[in-house]
Amino acid sequence: MDLKQQWCDHPRCKFYGKVSAGTVRVFSSKERRYYCTACHHTWSANIGTAFKGLRCSCLTLARVVEQLSERASLCATGRLTRHPVNTILDWLEHAGAHRS
Repeated sequence: MDLKQQWCDHPRCKFYGKVSAGTVRVFSSKERRYYCTACHHTWSANIGTAFKGLRCSCLTLARVVEQLSERASLCATGRLTRHPVNTILDWLEHAGAHRS
């Protein structure tokens, strides 16, 4: 996780939007979360991506979307990834709703 290009995303922080201010630290490498030492706010590295708010790994969602884009059926994708079809549908809706 690269801290050189990170900034505090809390609007009330005096370092909000300031890149390389030196106040951002890694809060959790496993969960990909950052921490601001000035305002004590934590946030996810997935903010602004299709992976925001999901409790699966980014790799899992990417594989599901890849299989669906190759025209695999929902049932086949569920079998290959060992996830219920309803979960696959939720992930598909979530990924489709994301705008860059």
